[in-house]
Amino acid sequence: MQKEVRKQFGSTVAALFCLMCTSQFHFMFYCTRTLPNVFALPLVLMACTAWLAHSHRPFIILSAVAIIVFRAELCLLLGLMLMMSLARRRLDPRTRAVLVPTLGFILLFSLLPHKELRFIIYTFPLLNLVAARGSSYM
Repeated sequence: MQKEVRKQFGSTVAALFCLMCTSQFHFMFYCTRTLPNVFALPLVLMACTAWLAHSHRPFIILSAVAIIVFRAELCLLLGLMLMMSLARRRLDPRTRAVLVPTLGFILLFSLLPHKELRFIIYTFPLLNLVAARGSSYM
């Protein structure tokens, strides 16, 4: 995902994105656990990378596998990304296009009675991307 971030947003944002992802304790902590969320994470990251790269077919295939095999709730996050793509007739890699489905997923998931941080782990890299983009202006 970092290579695509570099391509879309530049080297400063890519470096900040990498720094933010590697410096978060909770992200690294959950990556060491054998949970379905963690098994789905690489597929979600590859799907998000395909989405940023305007690669519709890999995005849909990777999303479908992650949703069907690992976590059904991913249809909220990845579905919102797909709906944004369909609404705009193309993929827009700007931070608003990344932020809207991410916050939408968190908002929809917050309606559930049982919440754990690991259920929204997929959003951390996307939020890190937006934070890195904002930090690059400083």
